[in-house]
Amino acid sequence: MKMKAIVVAVVAVALLAAMTVFAGADVVTYQGTGDPNSTASGIVTARATVNPKIELTITTPDPSQEVLFGAVDPATLHEKLVNLSVRSNKSYDLTKADSGDIALMGFSTSLVNQMDQSKTIGRTYADTYSINVPYDTDPGNYAAAVVYTVTQK
Repeated sequence: MKMKAIVVAVVAVALLAAMTVFAGADVVTYQGTGDPNSTASGIVTARATVNPKIELTITTPDPSQEVLFGAVDPATLHEKLVNLSVRSNKSYDLTKADSGDIALMGFSTSLVNQMDQSKTIGRTYADTYSINVPYDTDPGNYAAAVVYTVTQK
């Protein structure tokens, strides 16, 4: 008895869903003139609202979105590459902000802010991360961070 009630409920829900789909439908019949070569034609307009879409993909040389330089000696240059890819259906700005132990690590990056960029299906950028630890930096662990922001206009 319970199985029959469940089947009836599922059928009722399916019918209700079908009625909802067709409730907003519009039916128009276009008539020809009735002569042997008559035609009938109608026009249907398709409309859509396209949403703004933006994607930023960051590829780092090490796991967990990190750039790991490991143990380094002072006054030695070390570099690693970070790649970025932007997809945007509007023009955009790509900016970055550095923070952390920048001076203590002698940390720098090569990519400058990219302003007024045109929309793109995939533009890539390379950012070289460099450290050259000053001799007066005390031994220890240091970290710097870079925040990339893509803003549509």
